[in-house]
Amino acid sequence: MNNFFATPLKQKDAFQGLRAKLFGNFSWLFAGTAGKLIIGFIATLYLARVLGPQGFGQIAFAQAILAYFILITDFGLQTLGTREIAVASEGKSRIVGKILTIRFVLVIASLGILIIFAPFFTPSTTTKYLLVIFSFTLIPMGANLAWFFRGLEKMMLIGVSDVLQVGFYLALLLMLVKSPDQLFYVPAIFIGGHMLSTLFLSGIYAHRWGLPKLSTSIVDNWKFLSIAAPVIVTQLLHQIYFNMDIWMLGFYRSETEVGFYNAAYRVIFAIIMINTVFMQAIYPTFSRLYRRQPLEVSKLLKKTLSLSMIFAIPIGIAGTILSHSLIATLFGTAFANSTLAFQILVWSASLAFLGANYGYCLVACHQQKTLAFAAGIGTAVNIVLNFLLIPSHGIIGACLATIIAQVVMVICESIAFSLRISPTFPSAILALKASAAGLVMGLVLFYLNSYFNLFLLIIIGVVVYFSILWLLGRAQLFKLLSFRIG
Repeated sequence: MNNFFATPLKQKDAFQGLRAKLFGNFSWLFAGTAGKLIIGFIATLYLARVLGPQGFGQIAFAQAILAYFILITDFGLQTLGTREIAVASEGKSRIVGKILTIRFVLVIASLGILIIFAPFFTPSTTTKYLLVIFSFTLIPMGANLAWFFRGLEKMMLIGVSDVLQVGFYLALLLMLVKSPDQLFYVPAIFIGGHMLSTLFLSGIYAHRWGLPKLSTSIVDNWKFLSIAAPVIVTQLLHQIYFNMDIWMLGFYRSETEVGFYNAAYRVIFAIIMINTVFMQAIYPTFSRLYRRQPLEVSKLLKKTLSLSMIFAIPIGIAGTILSHSLIATLFGTAFANSTLAFQILVWSASLAFLGANYGYCLVACHQQKTLAFAAGIGTAVNIVLNFLLIPSHGIIGACLATIIAQVVMVICESIAFSLRISPTFPSAILALKASAAGLVMGLVLFYLNSYFNLFLLIIIGVVVYFSILWLLGRAQLFKLLSFRIG
């Protein structure tokens, strides 16, 4: 009799523990990321208004090139490291030493390439020098231990480090950058912010575990690097997908057009990060669940997909209707050419919400190669469309290439997960109800768009959407938010 009641009770406690842990992780990560996004976004708006479309475009172009080398110095090691720390019962310091050693070598190699070949990567002398200065950001980024604390699910520390980094960045921008003539202060301040974040996490690690010991075993390091290789391939493909359009706009059109495109994309990036922080919070849980209860992974993924979908639908609809007000309010009338780009790209953000779920879960399930193949197909489509559309259609061509490729990528990732793990999709019933609520919200916003300011319209849209969704699907929402597995 005792055993009969003990098992359900333990399962109930486990489910409650899972829900509490996920909520705690997400809360801390969301708080830190929200702070980082808000402060970082204010910094972006400030730079756009102070530097104008051309200077803003030059900064964006240099950062777009830098992003590829950030990935090279990462080489998928952060994602793999988070997974290994999450499941390791011992030997965590050995993992840290191994990853820091590999990243140190990659940072030195990347710095050398950037400094020597910067003229070939950039369309102007100004952008070349910006890129060279930005390249030294690789040093603090390579030493950053956020991935380690994410594996331990110490999300509060990550949130604090993120806010420190971007808070320092904004504060010095406001103090030092007053005109386009101070353009070169921006990368120097950017480096300082990342240095502060790295020192904060490194100090905590050293206090608890001591100074990390670098790994001298070439064989072990190479083996670890080879395991991470499919992850970096996937990340590099995604980076090409997200950044190649900026590179092509800079060379085929102008750095001013890059500025217009980047203004729209900065907002899109902030939207995507909302879902990314959710996936980062749940990624360690996916990893542990696959190791202990692999059959339950798809059940949890179905819930996270459905949650992402609930937010993706209204973001696409509201973003399309409010795009003109949003761009004018945030960036000023000088960036009016960004409006149509945003209307197209906001749907790419909505699709990225779903794609991120499949991507993180595939890596957690040790399907890095499968994910890399799926991402490769989407990226190939993006590259071909960029070459076909950008030279003749500029910003609009870049936007169309992005959203078509995003559709292909999400389809490929969902098929990959279905074939390798289990067919898993968001709730169809909830999708219909969310779409109905989104359409009602859209009609309300369309009618009121001329009468209220942007921020009041956003509040009205949120209230209308979630009120309708609650009335239509209250039972499904309760079930979805329970996070009960099994």
